[in-house]
Amino acid sequence: GQLEEAIKMYQRSLELQPDNIITLNVLGVTLRLAERSHDAQGVFEQVVNLSADGDELTAQMNRMIALIGVGRPTDGIASGKVLIDKGLLAHNHLRTALGDLKPLAKLGIDGAQECVSMIEAALAK
Repeated sequence: GQLEEAIKMYQRSLELQPDNIITLNVLGVTLRLAERSHDAQGVFEQVVNLSADGDELTAQMNRMIALIGVGRPTDGIASGKVLIDKGLLAHNHLRTALGDLKPLAKLGIDGAQECVSMIEAALAK
């Protein structure tokens, strides 16, 4: 189906840029949607490891999503709060994060809905 095609496309992209945390995160979300949780877990772990030292907004956003994806909701929510504390600078990143977090929330992934609500409230201010 379409999800499997998307997964193949993201994997081909990662052959060219294996450490691209944005592509890795989207792949992780897509794998979860395709009910391939075990594969998604490994991909999200890569993002967590690659973004560990990153203070930039993109790294922080992807780390938040990945932490939710690997079942570490407390850490993911804390990462989201750090991003929200950046204020207006982070608004585009927060909007982008919603695109990845909402499907995870629909799947009932622990902490995803809390992050969605927290981000929506921050953006509404």
